[in-house]
Amino acid sequence: MGDEIEQSIPGKKRCRVCLCSDMEIVYKAPLMPLGAQVVEPEDKFKPELFYPLHYAICHQCSTFQSIELVPDRLMRSENMNVSATSKAVIERDYEVFLEIQRSYNLDSQSFVVEIGGSDGVFLQYFLDKRIPVLNIEPVQEVAEIARGKGIECAIEFLNEELASKIVSDRGKADLVVAKQVLEHVPDLGGFMKSCALMLSENGTIMMEVPYVKDLVDGNFYDLIAHLRIYHFSLTSLDRLFSQHDLRIKEVIHYESLGGGVRFYAGWRDGVKVSESVRSLLLEEEKWGVNRPQYYNCKLRRGIQLRADLLRVIESIKREGKRIVGFGAGIKSSGLLNYCGLDGRYIDYLVDSAEHVQGKLMPGVRLPIYSPKRIDDSVDYVLMLAWLHQEEIIDLLKPFTDNGGKIVIPTPEVRTYPGNKQEVAK
Repeated sequence: MGDEIEQSIPGKKRCRVCLCSDMEIVYKAPLMPLGAQVVEPEDKFKPELFYPLHYAICHQCSTFQSIELVPDRLMRSENMNVSATSKAVIERDYEVFLEIQRSYNLDSQSFVVEIGGSDGVFLQYFLDKRIPVLNIEPVQEVAEIARGKGIECAIEFLNEELASKIVSDRGKADLVVAKQVLEHVPDLGGFMKSCALMLSENGTIMMEVPYVKDLVDGNFYDLIAHLRIYHFSLTSLDRLFSQHDLRIKEVIHYESLGGGVRFYAGWRDGVKVSESVRSLLLEEEKWGVNRPQYYNCKLRRGIQLRADLLRVIESIKREGKRIVGFGAGIKSSGLLNYCGLDGRYIDYLVDSAEHVQGKLMPGVRLPIYSPKRIDDSVDYVLMLAWLHQEEIIDLLKPFTDNGGKIVIPTPEVRTYPGNKQEVAK
């Protein structure tokens, strides 16, 4: 495994935001496979690489980050996904678009660049209003879907050379968007330089990132994965942006998708910082954003949650009941492998994404099928894709109406219909 992963030495690793070497490990996961690399059926019995996963807090800038890096060639293959098709996600994206338009009133003379824009779902809203757009999407197959919608794409990873070329060809951007992208970037300095190169004098950067307090307070241990190098606080983001003469001017905390922050930033000299930024920075100072003890105490609860879930699953299996899992994404992989829920406990998985059907979940090697496979022989469904639980509960209504039950694993183990005590006894 030595050649397959960049091993780091505690106390020697430098923070990727401020380059400080004063780092303290606050979370250690068991060895884990790469979550989104589904396994082909013919490879079921082939060996699979597992990687360490440790997170540390930087004492200087408070950034919560992984201290290992999976090889770049493997990380890139992890992130080959099209946009979520969840109704809730699509509706939320449209609300974000309206929020931007209310604040910035972009028009046909504006220019919007999205980094990691996938198949163009978000940029489509701008294009429909005749606002010029560019999608920086490195995955050819995904970018071609966006092109089919009339969205121009740069099919490569963002770097300073590409940023300079975009400015030369198209001019500077009035809006630079990166939704759920920054947490995956190993070289934050290079990424931010590239964003700054593209930004016009009065331009705005809008980003969405996972919020670290939601992770640790919510027991969302399945959101910790090799692909997510960081879970940010506003304190750490403020430090990162200030290094590039940028300033965060507004921040909005949201609870959907496991929790995160959406923020707007611009050039330091032209920005008026809103009360939302000052208030959240003060709040983070109060709850201890830079104190390792906060993270140690909170993340330790994930161990208890794993024990609770295993106790529930084992109780169901002792009764001779059948359990299947709903969801085959990276978070599902994290939960299954963290808890050791393989074929001894779970019969199979279902997922609506056709590109994973017929494949195997990494690590636990559970087969993945269409949700249509769930029939009367199934007694329980383990809700792995719990971020979309309302939609999945609606989808499984015929199953629950027929006496089936759904186990929801986090932020506490409970069943639907029913309650936590009914199963976790």
